[in-house]
Amino acid sequence: MNNFFKTSFYNLFTEKSGPDFCVLVIEHKKKDGHPSSREVIATIHRACQNLLSASYVVHFTEIQNDLIFCYLNYDSTIFSTRAFVGSLRQIIYNITPEANSTVYFSGAVKTMAELSEECSFLARSTDYSAYLGFSAPVTSEYLHECVSSLQAPLALSFNYIYDNLIAKNYEEVIQSINDEGDRLSGLVRDGIHYSSRILMQYSCDVWYAVRLYFISQNCPDKYFDKNITEELFINRGIGRLFKTIANQIADFRDTFASSDSTTREQQQTDAILEYISNNLATVNLNETAARFDFTPEYLSRLFKKNTGENYSEFIKRKRFEKALELLRSGEKISIAEISAMLGYKSQSHFQNKFKAEYGVSPDAYRKAFNLHHLNS
Repeated sequence: MNNFFKTSFYNLFTEKSGPDFCVLVIEHKKKDGHPSSREVIATIHRACQNLLSASYVVHFTEIQNDLIFCYLNYDSTIFSTRAFVGSLRQIIYNITPEANSTVYFSGAVKTMAELSEECSFLARSTDYSAYLGFSAPVTSEYLHECVSSLQAPLALSFNYIYDNLIAKNYEEVIQSINDEGDRLSGLVRDGIHYSSRILMQYSCDVWYAVRLYFISQNCPDKYFDKNITEELFINRGIGRLFKTIANQIADFRDTFASSDSTTREQQQTDAILEYISNNLATVNLNETAARFDFTPEYLSRLFKKNTGENYSEFIKRKRFEKALELLRSGEKISIAEISAMLGYKSQSHFQNKFKAEYGVSPDAYRKAFNLHHLNS
């Protein structure tokens, strides 16, 4: 560290070199919203210190309750906090691109009391992280507006969504949720102000309206059994979560809304069955879904609806059927070759799965079949 680093919060004021102060609060979480490890937070903390020192800004930094606090003493007419935060966010993303992080920062203040107040306020405001989606730096000015201003109008309600789903107005509900997702994706950018309590209630209203409808239709989809808070983090904000919910409804409409398979659905299923047959050794759900430009969830539902089997169970059954065919063929194909032809991780893995299914090893099955064939 250089002379721009101070050893305590109080030294910023007793030895200040500029007229202004501000605080940055960095929250860093795993993709699912659970806290990052101490090692990762420490790495981000060091990156903050290094950038501050390289920017020649007098500062003090610390870690409290998994949050990183950076206190700056500077001249706001010369140094741009927003530009600095932009650089910091890019560095954090480069270190941990799969994680979630938000940088909250205050405006310029003059006294220790003001700085302490802003520090406490931003620390309390980190509950916005799940809704804002880690898409923009967040100023305390914006958050104060969220707390004090009139709420922007809410386009959706639990009853609106549930009643329209019951009426099978799928297109209207999908469009409405998608439109609201677009709007909510720009919360900070467009200056839309909601309290975190309102955002949580709004998320739950939409989530549970769709969940209740799916339950009423005996839909086997388990997406809405997931943890809504984790899904907010995984989707990187309330806007994208609404988009995902709209996609779930669209998948339901395409797969379960009609009790009979449509000609198009059956054609899709036939094409999937042919693809599986031609690629039995390498095929898996995600790869097959990508091949047909489906989501894995949609393909699973389509496959179950039109075949009566789960995708994974079907693949398992087909691989065993092919194994029996090869073992009965009379050709001198080794167990290792059969294992590789069917896509098993190893010969021993294939043998264990085969014995669990049929009660004998593949080699014992082939010998017993050949003996029976010879005697008959």
